[in-house]
Amino acid sequence: PSAIARAAIFPYDTKIVWQSPIGRDHPLSGRIWRVDSQGFVNEHELLDHLVRVPLVVAGESHINPDHHQLQMRILGAMFGNGRRISLGMEIFDSDDQAALDSLAGHAEPDLNALTARFGRTRRHRTIWEQYQPLIRFATGSGLPLVAMDISRREATAVKRHGTDALSTDLIARFALDQPLPAIQQARLEQDLLRAHCGMLFSQNLSALTLTQRIRDAAMANRLEAADQGYGTLLLAGYGHARGDRAVPYLLRARRQRGELVSILFASVKKELTEPIDYRTWFGGGRIPFDYVWFTPRVDDEDPCDRLRRIYGKDKR
Repeated sequence: PSAIARAAIFPYDTKIVWQSPIGRDHPLSGRIWRVDSQGFVNEHELLDHLVRVPLVVAGESHINPDHHQLQMRILGAMFGNGRRISLGMEIFDSDDQAALDSLAGHAEPDLNALTARFGRTRRHRTIWEQYQPLIRFATGSGLPLVAMDISRREATAVKRHGTDALSTDLIARFALDQPLPAIQQARLEQDLLRAHCGMLFSQNLSALTLTQRIRDAAMANRLEAADQGYGTLLLAGYGHARGDRAVPYLLRARRQRGELVSILFASVKKELTEPIDYRTWFGGGRIPFDYVWFTPRVDDEDPCDRLRRIYGKDKR
């Protein structure tokens, strides 16, 4: 392995240095909550569990650098256990796979082509820079990189043609031609409306709901297909990593057999000081992950203010 790989094989022997500024002294920052036992575990216990599991799904905030450095610790531990795992990343879609394949076998990969694609704006460049250490580690260690999301072209086809744009195998495997159970459907719609800050028309909501389900199904399918016998680590937004309706739910038979574990990287909130307080993020029910690893947060900006600013819809 490259020097980068060797430095990260046993990451849990190094101290975490937080990069996000808010909540570093929060009572939960750095702590890991195991949901089924309702108790805390340490990093060694978590990583010892993960190195024995074929499929790991990590739910992140794309903009939090601390989530990415914890992902590096997980990736390093799994690789250090002698596994040539595949690294699946939601930030890449089907059209990026050829570019990812071209990086294979390069100890010091040239990321200029990918930087040009993802560094379109200052915000995109900042996010992209946070993923580069993970990509350099994977390529330098000979680990396959897998694009997990559907492309814009595929998403557009779904919006125009619905499930007719999909393969019959994908539809049948994940029952995409059938509605979700009523409670799951209602919560998904509520979450999408909230995530888009009310900037959706009703006809858009139906198409967006189907697209979200198809993205989850595609990721679940690719998560298993990417496994070359050593397992796969998926890095995705937490909406795709939750176990009540997303990728772990679609692969629930494997989860029930202990072959899939999901982790939520949770950016702490000042007023939420106990792990159970974070149930409010999910409608007050059980936290739909196996573990929650708490971190500081990037900022306290209202997500809707951020969305309006990014898309130029703030009329103030």
